[in-house]
Order: sequence, then C-alpha cells, then structure tokens
Amino acid sequence: MLQQTLPMEAVQAIFKWLPPTSVLKYKRLSRWIDTCLSDSHFARENLSCFNVPIRTVTDESETDSVRELEDDEVELDGFEEDEGLDSEGAILPPKSHLQLNNQLWGLLGPESECSSVLLLREWDLAWFHWPAPHQTAYALLELSTKHKLVWRSTLLKGAVIPRSIGILNHLCHLSLADSGLTGALPAELGNLANLQTLNLSGNQICGSIPESLTRLRGLKLLNLGGNLLTGSLPAEIGALRSLQVLMLHKNQLSAELPASLWTCRALLLLKLDNNRFTGTLACSSTTTNSEPPGLHQLSQLECLDLSQNQFSGALPAQLGSLTRLCKLYLGGNAFSGKVPNAWGCLKRLQECSVRGNKLNGLVPWDAVLRLRDLQTLDLSGNSELSGRVDEFIVQQLRWLRYLDVSGTNLEKIKCVV
Repeated sequence: MLQQTLPMEAVQAIFKWLPPTSVLKYKRLSRWIDTCLSDSHFARENLSCFNVPIRTVTDESETDSVRELEDDEVELDGFEEDEGLDSEGAILPPKSHLQLNNQLWGLLGPESECSSVLLLREWDLAWFHWPAPHQTAYALLELSTKHKLVWRSTLLKGAVIPRSIGILNHLCHLSLADSGLTGALPAELGNLANLQTLNLSGNQICGSIPESLTRLRGLKLLNLGGNLLTGSLPAEIGALRSLQVLMLHKNQLSAELPASLWTCRALLLLKLDNNRFTGTLACSSTTTNSEPPGLHQLSQLECLDLSQNQFSGALPAQLGSLTRLCKLYLGGNAFSGKVPNAWGCLKRLQECSVRGNKLNGLVPWDAVLRLRDLQTLDLSGNSELSGRVDEFIVQQLRWLRYLDVSGTNLEKIKCVV
C-alpha cells in the first residue's frame, strides 16, 4: 500500500524519526520500504535526527563509496565466553630485549599496558549495531579523518566489525582488543593502505585470515591472537615486508606455514603458539644456487614461539644463525632427532624450551655452556634424550635459574637456582 500511495521522500520523512537501531526491523515490512530505508541519504537524515555528529558530503567520490557498501547488511552473532587454551608460559620477552618503539608496544595486546586507549563514545558504540547504510554514513562522515582508533570495551561484546571500516583510509593504528567481538574479519580491512598497527586480539573472531590483509604493505604490527580463527596463513603473507610483530597465537589455524613468511625479514617477534600448524622447519633441498627458504632468513628475530602445534621433523640447525634471538619456545610439538650443536651460537638466548617433543641422542652440553645469557632451559618430556648432568655441568651452568630434564633419560635434576 505504501508503495502505491507514498513517494520515497514521504516514506523517509516518516521513518527518519525512528531510532537508527530500530530501522532494520521495519525494512522487512515490504520491498518498497526496504528500498527507501536502504538509501544513503535516508541514513544521514536518520542519524541527524538523533544528534549524531554528521557532516555534509561534498565530494562525489565519497558518495560513490557509500553506494558500494550500502546494500549489504551486518548480522550480529551470539557471543560465547572464551575458555582459553594452554600456553607455554612466558608470552613476550621483556621490553628491553625488543627494539620496538613505544607506540608498537602500547598496542601489543593484553600482556602490555596500553595508555593510548580512546574513549568509546555513545555513537561509536552504536556504529557497530546500526544497519549497514548507517554504518557506512557514520564511517565516511565522522570517522574517516581519524588516524588512530584504539577502543577496548566490553560494551562491544557480541558485535561484528563493520565492513565500512574499510572507508577509514587515513587510519594508521587500529586496536579493538579484548572487546568480545565476533564474526569474521572483513576483507575491507585490506583497504586501509596507511595502516601500521592492527590489534584485534582477545576477541571471538572466527573464519579465516583474509588474503586482502597482505595488501597492507606498511603494516608493522599484526596481532590477531586469542581468537577462533581457522584455515591457513595467506599464501602471500610475505608481501608484508615492513612487518615487525606477527602474533597469531591461541587460534585454530592449521596447515603448513607458507614459504613467503620467511621473506618477512623485518620480523622481531613471531608468535604462532597454540594452533594446529604442521610441517617441518628444516630447510628443504634446492637444485638452484639460491638460498633455500627457512626460518634462518629472519635475521632480526628476537622472540620465536611455535609451541603447542603439530610441527615435526628435525630441529633446524640453521636457527643458530639467528644471533639476535632471546626467546625460543618449540615445546609441545613432534620434533625429532638431536638438539643441534649450532644452537651454541645463540649468544643472546635467555629462555629455551623444547619440552614435550620426540628428541633423542645426547644433549650437546658443550654448546649449552657457550650460552652465557641463558636463564631457563626446559628439555623435559623427551624420553629418548640421554647423557649425564654431573656436578661439573651443574657448576658450569650456575647462571641458569631453571633447568628441567624430567621425563628424559638424563639424570633427574628439576631446578638449578
């Protein structure tokens, strides 16, 4: 009936006084009403009636951006409490051991203090729950000039990241950590060409990591840890040549690590623990004269955590070339073979755990004794490791704070202080 008697302007004039969060249910009355209420002009008029800070569009290109997104609705999924996953223990090395600037450290996630969290205003919160045209209008006309959005609030529990976030092409820093967000990562995140840090850790985000994120060529920090992500890493993740911090821990990611990952040579911290990654880390043979790809190419790496996955094969001796490495966690996998002598070149190594693998043979104590900065060494749970830990070795390892050889064929010494 409304379709036959009232023009679009009249329908919009009636419905614009409804609260923006109520518009969605009225769109289902008829196709005509749905058309009227899905218009970007109506979205701006509706928001302005409720004193939402909206400025006027003057650029035709901005209007076109609105049209591209206004047809898709954002559905809100239910939220379930994260039951957590087992962890290896220490998450990050002390700040003094990583050459990250203060801004990156401020956005690393729940493990570090974040003094730059911004106030989540009433309309910012509502943005996550409005119909898609309203989300697009608000993003374009109110948020698009922002360079930083750092919101952490339980008021976002159950919300989905709006697709219109891709309009915020001035953003350099985006953090929505520990906010109870659900749903999938929108592919539109790949439109944020100026983004340097992206932290969405500690949520309930599901689905795969969109390939579009590999377009963020200036990205220095990517933290998606503590979510419900599945699938494999994007094959072209090596395109992120500026990446210094990659944290994907405590998800359900699987498959082998893509070879392109080893071309991210600016990496300082690589944290992939508590996933389902498979494959080997040893360098594969090559018939060319070029260097085979592998972890050893990450020459700037200072913290490596691959614990609690499904990696197998030999421990790569080439890790001994990572002379800046301070923290090494490889426990809870299926690595086999011997502990490489070459690891004795890791002069800065402070913590090392290879517990719960299938390692065998003699422990290369001569290599261990060269690691004068080593404070923690965990060899436990490798039943075929053998040799002796005599008084001479104990005295030489006096700088160690913790040594665990339980569950091995070594002489049982739990702790040396």
